[in-house]
Amino acid sequence: MRCSSIPSESMALRLRLDLYPPTRSCRNPECKIYINGVSQPHPLAKSLWNKAVLYTRDLGPVPVWSHSALCNQCSTRYYPNYTVQKGETCVYYEGVPSMIQVATHAYIEMTLCKRFETSMVCAWVSTMNNAR
Repeated sequence: MRCSSIPSESMALRLRLDLYPPTRSCRNPECKIYINGVSQPHPLAKSLWNKAVLYTRDLGPVPVWSHSALCNQCSTRYYPNYTVQKGETCVYYEGVPSMIQVATHAYIEMTLCKRFETSMVCAWVSTMNNAR
C-alpha cells in the first residue's frame, strides 16, 4: 500500500481550512473613503483563491484554500502572510505568523518549523531526513 503525500479532497471538506489575509480593509493610511464626511478604511475586493497544502506537525499535509484580496484604490493585494503593492514591493506583516508560505501553493506550520529547527540543532538531523 502506498501513502500519498497529497491530501484527499474529502479531508478538505471535513476540516474546512481556509487561509485569509488578516484584514478586510486596506491598511494604507492614505487609502481612505469618506462616508457622510467620516473617514473609513477602503474595503478589499476582487478576492482570488487557489488550492494549497498546509504541512502541519500533528495532521501531516492538509488541503487548504489560500485567499487573497485587492484594494481597488491603491492596487495593493493582500495575502495571508504579506501584501504586494502595485505588483512590485512585497511587505510582510509584523510578528511571526502561525504558518509561513514556502511556495506558491504550500504553507508550513510554525510548530513544524520549530521541530525541524530543534532536530537539526540538537540531533544534527539533515534536511533530507527531516523531509522523510
